[in-house]
Amino acid sequence: MNLNEIRDAVAARRKELDLTQEALAKQSGGSRESYLRFEGGKTGHDIGLRRLIRILSTLGLEIALRPMSAPPTLEELNETFRDEQ
Repeated sequence: MNLNEIRDAVAARRKELDLTQEALAKQSGGSRESYLRFEGGKTGHDIGLRRLIRILSTLGLEIALRPMSAPPTLEELNETFRDEQ
């Protein structure tokens, strides 16, 4: 997963929860402007790992690490194909 995919997933989850960008920024302890730059993919804007983890936690998401060459887990496959069922 690359940074653009993370941004897209964060934005999708925020919308799913009916949160505005400002509300998410406030609930996760950051500024609206910083969050807007992150979600908007502004070149050179790095929010940092701690901030990203706070945003993900606010959204009920987490980071899972696995070797790059590993096949997707059953959970990942279920998540990928959930909308198609």
